[in-house]
Amino acid sequence: MRPLKIRISAFGPYAGVTEIDMARLGQNGIYLITGDTGAGKTTIFDAICFALYGQASGANRESSMLRSKYASPDTPTEVEMTFENKGKIYKVKRNPEYMRPAKRGDGETKQTAGAELILPDGTVITKDKAVTEEIRNIIGVDSNQFSQIAMIAQGDFLKLLLAETRDRQKIFREIFHTGRYESLQRKLAAESATLEREFSRIKDSINQYIAGISCPDDSIYRADVEKAITIGMPVEDVLELIEKISINDEETTAHAQGKIRLREEKLTILNNTKASLEKYAALERSHRETVLQLEQKQAMAAALSQKLAEAQATLPQQEARTKEIAQIQAQYPDYDRYSRIITSLQQAQSAITASENIITMAKQSESTLKAQTEQLKAELKSTETAGEEKQKLMAEKQLQESERALLTDIRKDISTLTQLSQQYATAQKQYLTAMKAAEDAQAVYLLLNRQFLDEQAGILAQGLTDGTPCPVCGSVHHPEKAGISQNAPSENDVKQAAEKSRSAQSAAAYASSNASAVHGRMTAHQETIDARMPQRLSGMDYETTCRHIDHRCTQLTQSMAEITRRISFCDSALIRREEINRLLPEKEQQLVTVRQKASDAAVRLSAEKATATQLETQAIRLKNLLRYTGKAAAEKAVSALEQQNAQDKAQLDKAARMADNCRKEISTLHGIITQQQLSLQDKPEADLRQTEEAIQQFTLEKQSATKVLNDIHARKVQNDRTKENIAARFRQIADTERKWTWVKALADTANGTVKGKEKVMLETYIQATYFDRIINKANTRLMIMTNGQYELVRRNTAANMRSQSGLELDVTDHYNGTRRSVKTLSGGESFKASLALALGLADEIQSSAGGIKLDTMFVDEGFGSLDGESLQQAIAALTSLADGNRLVGIISHVNELKEKIDNQIVVTKEKSGGSRVHISLG
Repeated sequence: MRPLKIRISAFGPYAGVTEIDMARLGQNGIYLITGDTGAGKTTIFDAICFALYGQASGANRESSMLRSKYASPDTPTEVEMTFENKGKIYKVKRNPEYMRPAKRGDGETKQTAGAELILPDGTVITKDKAVTEEIRNIIGVDSNQFSQIAMIAQGDFLKLLLAETRDRQKIFREIFHTGRYESLQRKLAAESATLEREFSRIKDSINQYIAGISCPDDSIYRADVEKAITIGMPVEDVLELIEKISINDEETTAHAQGKIRLREEKLTILNNTKASLEKYAALERSHRETVLQLEQKQAMAAALSQKLAEAQATLPQQEARTKEIAQIQAQYPDYDRYSRIITSLQQAQSAITASENIITMAKQSESTLKAQTEQLKAELKSTETAGEEKQKLMAEKQLQESERALLTDIRKDISTLTQLSQQYATAQKQYLTAMKAAEDAQAVYLLLNRQFLDEQAGILAQGLTDGTPCPVCGSVHHPEKAGISQNAPSENDVKQAAEKSRSAQSAAAYASSNASAVHGRMTAHQETIDARMPQRLSGMDYETTCRHIDHRCTQLTQSMAEITRRISFCDSALIRREEINRLLPEKEQQLVTVRQKASDAAVRLSAEKATATQLETQAIRLKNLLRYTGKAAAEKAVSALEQQNAQDKAQLDKAARMADNCRKEISTLHGIITQQQLSLQDKPEADLRQTEEAIQQFTLEKQSATKVLNDIHARKVQNDRTKENIAARFRQIADTERKWTWVKALADTANGTVKGKEKVMLETYIQATYFDRIINKANTRLMIMTNGQYELVRRNTAANMRSQSGLELDVTDHYNGTRRSVKTLSGGESFKASLALALGLADEIQSSAGGIKLDTMFVDEGFGSLDGESLQQAIAALTSLADGNRLVGIISHVNELKEKIDNQIVVTKEKSGGSRVHISLG
């Protein structure tokens, strides 16, 4: 990837639009990015990173902070870059999210982040994530890899040079993504700890199960159980002990079961005897109760016979009510007909009321419409002259606008004339001053020239010697040579005076020409004012004229405002006239409709009144024939009669039913008493109290034996379950211990915690492979920069067996054959080593990214600590880095680099704020 052209707008320290044509730097070699501190040298690389990936190169520079504080509110913040990749040209443009002035109204609004990528075939890709993903596919690296490859920041890699193993682990973890190995280490350690806890948990579980072994206090195995719980016993022996307890419990169970069977047989006989005795006693009680019931039923039978006779006496009344019910129900149709007549009469009366309301409302509407029509006609007449009046007002307003425009122009011309007058006075003063200066300069020149000519003889005499002919008289003897006065001007003094005189004359001529031109413009302007001045204002001075014009313009403004108001009133009147012309026919038509509606309602009212009179007559005649006020009242009377009959009949039926039931129950009781008397003849010989005491004794004996049996069963169930759990945990603990053994070995190896071995973790081992490759690539440049003196070496042995190791770095000094820590290098040597290490790391990152090769790289600062020879060696190493088709940009303000590197991008701070860029080619 090679940037060809970058356009930066309101980005970082660049306030306006800055374009950098990087294609001018060529395709290979090194160039310098130099300039003032804080001017924005590194910002150029930030702009490249932002254009490609939407974020700056530094971790402390967020996209939302990229807008220039020097930019004007209407300048957008964006970066546009044209770049070449594998022979194809791409263009990408991005803007960050920032606050900008709102396009409508006051305040600010958020400008959302945007991105656009134009591919070589013209396809346009938009949206931030889509552009970033496509850039990653094109270049082959993500933003972090690009920053690590394309920017060599000396300060960061000096940390890598001097870092301890743990610090280098963190750095390499981010660069080479070895975090998955660290994750594996943590998982193995966690799994080992989990298995260890599981082993302890299972062991504790077995001990808990052993503590739960149940054994009688009088058992011969009680001492062994206590030993297993307190002191401990092999699991196999514990399982055998539980089996012995179980066998002993089985023998005790058989004895208890035999005892229970004997007691159950005795209880069966005794319970049968008790049942017979209880049954005979119950039969005696039942016989006594049955005799009592019979006596009660016989007394009840006499009372029920009396009630039945009373109920039968109501039969004649029930027949009379039935006849009356038939008479009432025969008039039901007359009640219905009367109800229909009343409903029709009510409807007729409602129709009469509705018609009367319609006639009343129609008369009211007719009165209202008549008044509205008359009012509209009067209002229409009042608007007849509105159009004519509007035309007159518009003509008057136009005349006043023209007058005001003329007066305003004259007022402006007078102001301009006043300015020209002031300019003319100033030009006259300048002319007089220049003329005085020209006259003074001319006088000085004439005086010096005359003095110079007067001194020519003395000047010639200065060159005469005896024997040399005089150029004037030819004499070779010069007894009395002319002298030179002390204040005599030289020829140069005369020339300078002549030049000053000519300059003064030119200045005077220019001042004269300028005054003449201003006077001409002033005269022409005055003539224009006089030609346009109204007759009533002629003869006044300009100051008075301006006062009159201002007063008249105020009057005209007020008058035109009044005319505008009256025109608006005329417009409203014309609109109202059109509305009245539309409303008037509608009102007249509504008046006709209302009158017709009233007429129709009057005809209906006459017919409805006749119908109502006829219905009222029929209702009165029919009402006189009916017994009740309505069908509902008749039905209520029928319901009351029917209810009374139903009550009498129900009482009769109930009395008959109860008398019959009582007779049947008396007959049944006679039969029961006879049967009970026969059964009571066979009385048992045993005693009930003695039988119950014997049952109680055998029951207690059975319960005692049953408790023994239940205790044995519960103990056997518990011990069987305990035996199964111990056996299962015994198998489980063996599997867990076996797995824990090999997982712990893996975890110790991966985490570098094997006793007696160096503390090298798996991740560190993987990183050491990358580190070796980085060191090999770094040494090819370090050997150049140090003339073969220094070579970086990874330390293979740890300083002790307690701390983590594997990524320590030493340096071999080939001049004296020693090997020591890189921390012993001087400042300049450390820079060379860190630069070489950084370049090696960049090469390795490109290699691990799939062999991606970037055609442009940047090296940021760090050259200030180098002497002249070391600086030349560093430049040579960077020049070798730029072999082929690669450009290397050095970001620095070191003066020696400015002298050694011809091609430069120079960044300069502006005093007004912001920075500017220009390219200088050697």
